[in-house]
Amino acid sequence: MALSNNDEECGFKICSDILQWGGVSVATKNLAKIERLRANKELMKTLNNARSYIQSKAIDINNIEIPCNSGFSKIYTCLDNRFIIYDSRVAAKMCSLIGQCFNQTNPLGLGKTTFQAKANRNPGPQFPMLTGHDSKYFESNIKAAWILEEFAINNPRPDYSAEKLTFACQTVLFVTGFDLSKKYD
Repeated sequence: MALSNNDEECGFKICSDILQWGGVSVATKNLAKIERLRANKELMKTLNNARSYIQSKAIDINNIEIPCNSGFSKIYTCLDNRFIIYDSRVAAKMCSLIGQCFNQTNPLGLGKTTFQAKANRNPGPQFPMLTGHDSKYFESNIKAAWILEEFAINNPRPDYSAEKLTFACQTVLFVTGFDLSKKYD
């Protein structure tokens, strides 16, 4: 409704709530960013642009001009059921699996993000750091979403829609991506 009504205040409230859900200390810079977007009457435009990029079938990172990091990934997930949260845990596990599948290379060009936890979340030097590089971050985020969506479509379960299975896969990556040195059965 916030997007449909072009309601900056409602959109700001929703985005603020999402960011604070992720932790206030982590969200401080993102809260300041959405405050600036709201003050400049650009928040709804930014969210609409993000939704257009997400729903596109191609990536042109040279023309993507939206903020993107783990906090904004959480916000953008609300714009389309096929988009996933790409935080440090999901990125670490996704990159780790790609490294395992492709003999420690990175043919898909995915990247990793910074993290504050005292855990091993480094999938390897072949995965570039995305933090501070919004368009590259978005590129990895959308590619990861496409991969999980394709997996869900090609491995259907009668009790899960493709969107629900994509979210379930994202959740597994989140849980198992806390520390890459831990092994899960």
